[in-house]
Amino acid sequence: MDKYQNIFFEYAFNDYKKQELHLKNITSLKSGEVCGDFDIANEKVNVNWEKDITSTVYKGCIPAFYRDTLVFKSAYVSYGGEWEETALTECATESRGRGYEKLGYEFKFDFDNRIKKIRLCLAGGLADDLILNVTYSETDKEAYYKAQREFERKKLIDGANIEYNGCMNFIAVYFTPCNENYASAEMDLFWGEDKFMATYKSVPNNFSLMAMGLRHGEYNFVFRQKDKSGKIIFQTDKIPVKVSDSSDRKNYVYKLHYI
Repeated sequence: MDKYQNIFFEYAFNDYKKQELHLKNITSLKSGEVCGDFDIANEKVNVNWEKDITSTVYKGCIPAFYRDTLVFKSAYVSYGGEWEETALTECATESRGRGYEKLGYEFKFDFDNRIKKIRLCLAGGLADDLILNVTYSETDKEAYYKAQREFERKKLIDGANIEYNGCMNFIAVYFTPCNENYASAEMDLFWGEDKFMATYKSVPNNFSLMAMGLRHGEYNFVFRQKDKSGKIIFQTDKIPVKVSDSSDRKNYVYKLHYI
């Protein structure tokens, strides 16, 4: 701000401090989360895209009054061309009992139709208009889609109710179909971490898999379910399991939980 604008705010606010013009009230229309701010003293607006990339519209309000004093007599927005006037509405939330203190200028920030600048006209024409530049911080779309895919995968895995154990000379895996698309299941067995041994396939109407004739030791297995076309519905990460003597009281049936 220039010196005349500073003088105006000192007069209008009486005990003016720059933080009075930092409004952290830009929120997501979808979630209601605070996702930006009006930094009027530094002539900028920050709009931050929340993690949900389907949430593209945000709103915020600049009050027209400060206590008893009209500060901004009008406001305009630019999408990159001509200035368009913004209507005065009752969008301000902080009121001390006077109805006019609820009056303000509400702005909608749409990532698909972006406001580039906001112009605030100061009351009385005592100083030049304030021009606020609007900046948009975008979310990482690939990270969002990756997180969504992983969430859906883990939900399917948890829905399959996978239980497993190792005892004597076998490993057994028990499960239920994860959804209506289920047709078959498979288990890849590994000795230790990486030495592939065999793939075991389910038979119709039998919701278990068993690897027999195993020596005692540490194993890992990968479990998956497929649809009728042979497409994988989900596949787990490697799951460690120990084959041990039946007298080992630590030999339980384990239930796999992801979420």
